[in-house]
Amino acid sequence: MGTLEPGQKKYFTATEAASALGISKQTLLRYEIRGIFPKAHRNQLNHWREYTAGDIQELQKLMGR
Repeated sequence: MGTLEPGQKKYFTATEAASALGISKQTLLRYEIRGIFPKAHRNQLNHWREYTAGDIQELQKLMGR
């Protein structure tokens, strides 16, 4: 996936966000649990984690990328 284009999608799954960050989904979730990353927004219907392009850019900054 690599880069995310603004307006491409409103929300990205944990798998898509992890791919954009260059880490595994498991690592993304582990960072959230340990407090390295802020908690993700949750979908009200299925409670899945959802990330915006802005969220992913902020996570990239936290990773120093």
